[in-house]
Amino acid sequence: MGFIMSFSRWFIIIALFVPFLHASRFLIIFGPENGSHFMMCARIGQTLASRGHSVTFLISENLEEILDQYHFENITLEIYPTMIPKRTILNLQTRLSKELITGNIALQTLLHLGDEMFHVLENSTIDTLGNSALMHRLQNQNFDLVFFDILYIYPVFIAKKLKVPFAPMSFMVSLDITAWINRADFSTSYYPGQSVYDNQMTLMQRLQNTLRSKVMLVFQHYYFARTHHVKDHFGICPDKSTVEMLGKAELLFMRTHFALDFPRSLPAHVVPIGGILTKPAAPLSQDLNAFVESSGDSGVIVFSLGTYVNYMEEEQALLFKQAFSQLGEKVIWRFLGDSPGNISRNTLTLPWIPQNDILGHTQTRLLIYHCGSNGVFEALYHAVPIICLPLFADQFGVAARVVSKGIGLQLDITSLTSDKLVRAIRHVVDNQSYKNNMKRLSTIFKDEPMGSPMNRAVYWMEFIGKHGNASHLRSSAHDLNFIQYHLIDVIATLLLSAVVSIAVIFKSLQFVCRLFFVEGNSKKSGTFKND
Repeated sequence: MGFIMSFSRWFIIIALFVPFLHASRFLIIFGPENGSHFMMCARIGQTLASRGHSVTFLISENLEEILDQYHFENITLEIYPTMIPKRTILNLQTRLSKELITGNIALQTLLHLGDEMFHVLENSTIDTLGNSALMHRLQNQNFDLVFFDILYIYPVFIAKKLKVPFAPMSFMVSLDITAWINRADFSTSYYPGQSVYDNQMTLMQRLQNTLRSKVMLVFQHYYFARTHHVKDHFGICPDKSTVEMLGKAELLFMRTHFALDFPRSLPAHVVPIGGILTKPAAPLSQDLNAFVESSGDSGVIVFSLGTYVNYMEEEQALLFKQAFSQLGEKVIWRFLGDSPGNISRNTLTLPWIPQNDILGHTQTRLLIYHCGSNGVFEALYHAVPIICLPLFADQFGVAARVVSKGIGLQLDITSLTSDKLVRAIRHVVDNQSYKNNMKRLSTIFKDEPMGSPMNRAVYWMEFIGKHGNASHLRSSAHDLNFIQYHLIDVIATLLLSAVVSIAVIFKSLQFVCRLFFVEGNSKKSGTFKND
């Protein structure tokens, strides 16, 4: 009897929880480089795997040697050979770094480097799609969803080739074309997009914001159109453009959060997941913790320019060294490459730092940063004010939001001096309003109905795994072409109706006037004759 009762109890427990144990199969496709975009995709994959799902990472062999540092567990790795030498990617990153650190990159140079990166992405995709054995293995996996960073574009071809639903992840300050594709269009009258303005724009700023948005949209359409020959070569959706294919995404994960971003309306299938890498701070290593603790009441400042900047001219390094030597605070400087040398005793340089964990330490007072969105959200999570040194792309838009929210200052790296940097540091650290604003926004950011942005991302990916799609979230706007969506046909119809109506009224008035005029003349003529 006791056995039966025990069995019944366990049977009920299993019956209650089995519906929630639906395991799905996810394919996560990485770009050819190891940086913040790689970390975000990897962290999402690790979280899915920890929840019992089958997760496969599709990764270039150029990234194989870095996999050990991530300690992937319960993850299947599909590592494909590539025709792109690793040194090609490293050289490209170094050259980009040298241009970015000056903050004065020429348009021609930017386009040239962008073209080289475009070819790297293109060849990486050809290596994948052209590998029949690899594609056959992936096909047999029967994935429920393909996830990738929209920066790399090409994984959409792999998803379509496998005939699997896909959900890309986009920037915090979204590319104009990403918003347009997903019918998440914003009005340039109140939302600054990737521009350097806030959401209170003057007439000239709204004009510049509108023109910039339209020019960027045309440029990005051209960029996407360059991918068509790869798509067509492998016979993928020959009747669809790349833009149209991306518009069929089940979901779009956008790295934004309205505690930091400016408010705007988002379609139901656009899921904001800004701050997916944020988490409580882990204890620091013994040596690093000793350095932080030795700062006393003055505290610690963290300085990092991100994963792409691995080069700094001696003159520029001297600028930062001189500024930091004048501070009472300790400084932890993430510096890749050769040590700048002759650094004051209050400064520690490291090729890598546990940034989230240092920001979470009670001694940390300030983050000096290039304004990549991941680090900004980490600072927001731990309520640490920021001095922004944006270098490239969406970093200027993120910096504009930091300044607008009153949680930091922005400096121009092209005209930066050690004195300017010291004055900015003293202003932000000594002015309590920046810290108070950060605390307030941090509280808002953490007040999550799902617990965390990561939980929201995982929930919606699991939703696709269970239900196969999220078609109920997609508006009929996705079924309209450009003319229909922008009501050009309606406007044309109204204009035509107005023209026809005006013409009819004009002709009618002409007829009435002519009728009365002729009749009046006839009466006058008749009276004259009778007289």
